[in-house]
Amino acid sequence: MASESAPFLSDNEHDDDYERQSNSPKSPAASTYFKRPLKILGGLTALTSVLTFALLIAIYILISIAPFENSRYDTSSADTVRDLAIVLFTTTFLLTPHLFLTLPAIIPLITDLVMTIVIFVFTAELLSQGYPSYSSCSRYRPYDPSNPYHRDPLPEKPECVAARDRICVMMGVAGIMGIAVGLLSVGLVILRAWALVKTKFWVGRMGSFKGWGLPGKGFEISFSLKIVRAGEGSSERVSEEERLIET
Repeated sequence: MASESAPFLSDNEHDDDYERQSNSPKSPAASTYFKRPLKILGGLTALTSVLTFALLIAIYILISIAPFENSRYDTSSADTVRDLAIVLFTTTFLLTPHLFLTLPAIIPLITDLVMTIVIFVFTAELLSQGYPSYSSCSRYRPYDPSNPYHRDPLPEKPECVAARDRICVMMGVAGIMGIAVGLLSVGLVILRAWALVKTKFWVGRMGSFKGWGLPGKGFEISFSLKIVRAGEGSSERVSEEERLIET
């Protein structure tokens, strides 16, 4: 039986795992890896995004003033152009602070990953639905009551055809530049994820879980089992009851 004056835990006992964890050198932060490549790639991404945004604004203005015969086609094209322009503006707005500020690695990684997916989605929408339809310049003769089920087509106006072709070419260039912004963003995501992996952040987490427990070498549980006869047990209980009554 341990003495009451003896401490439960000795002051000289230490957790060896805790000492090894405390004395082990800490891994560098993720922001210390690939600083120059991330700056260059981030600057190229922001610059390409700004140029694509400016091109999309020009396309939006041309669509709004183009002499199309059917306004429903230019409305659909203008909507897809506007959506991608908003996405690229948001991308530039979120990316610019990363070029000048040192933020926790997980924040730029998540924002770049999300914006990369959004850029590819809206760029694909631009390339698939943004082009003005060839029917946007179609013209027909005035309605003839004598022949209500047939309308003869008229030649397309040269200015409408020129505006449509110009917008289609600019739309293709904007789509290619949007893909370039997305690929540059993929490069940023890869570098940021690689830098985060190089920190081996999970080692510290596993060490902290490993260090959970009581200080010292651990603890010990012991118990004893005593078998007595029925008569002895009853006499012991009687004597115990007598002592309790006396007290």
